[in-house]
Amino acid sequence: MKESLKTVLEQKGVVLDWHRLGLLTGLSPESSKEYYSELCEKNRTCFGGNNCPQFATENVNFGLVEALMDLGEWDALEGYLIEPMSRLEKSGAEAIAVCSNTIHRVLDHACNVINVPIIHIGDCVAAKIAELGLERVGFLGTNTTMSEDFMLKHLAKSGAQILPPPKQYRRQIDQIIFTELCKGVVMNSSRHFLLETIACMVDLYDIQGVVLGCTELPLSICREHQLDYISSYKEKHGREFYFFDSEQIHVAALAEFCHSGKLPVSV
Repeated sequence: MKESLKTVLEQKGVVLDWHRLGLLTGLSPESSKEYYSELCEKNRTCFGGNNCPQFATENVNFGLVEALMDLGEWDALEGYLIEPMSRLEKSGAEAIAVCSNTIHRVLDHACNVINVPIIHIGDCVAAKIAELGLERVGFLGTNTTMSEDFMLKHLAKSGAQILPPPKQYRRQIDQIIFTELCKGVVMNSSRHFLLETIACMVDLYDIQGVVLGCTELPLSICREHQLDYISSYKEKHGREFYFFDSEQIHVAALAEFCHSGKLPVSV
């Protein structure tokens, strides 16, 4: 591009220099839509006009992904996902983000195969928890993420004790995610169950906040419901309660990378 044209465009407020990000999407499509729109909106808000970051996406078949997870075929799933991640790298992506908490289960090996940084959703959330210095934080997600340690160990870098709900709650939460939220279905009864689960964790573990550790969960417990819960909690306990929306926290880190090239600081 001619320097004279570049100067004119910059004077018009057009951002020309972006760090190229790669997004692995479709995990599920409902949350991927939020990633796309929020990533564009955060940069538009930051720079004004109609500026949007330049990023590449590889969208996978969530039906196949879900089936492989149900069968416990994690090696096959890893092989399936490595290919689109490799294509993102070859497209010029300087970093890659996986738009799902549960799929981070296959990333430990992927990090040894992919030659660009993977911006880990758990590390981004852990940094936010660490900023507040909390001691006990609840965690909601799919049954896999609540029952295994691949995400919990990243969150524990915050210095907080990360506490999933008792086992009797986990199957229903998993069902709400896969049979409702992943299909864009939001039911009041399911929201009540999720909020009751959080209340139970407050009573059992005295948690000071909770991680919405599935990118679909904010479709049910949206910001309005979070604020209502925080208000009632503060009235009852006389202190703050915190919701950590893993998707929003992840997107904020990705937006920062797109315009500055800065990777999240590990705690």
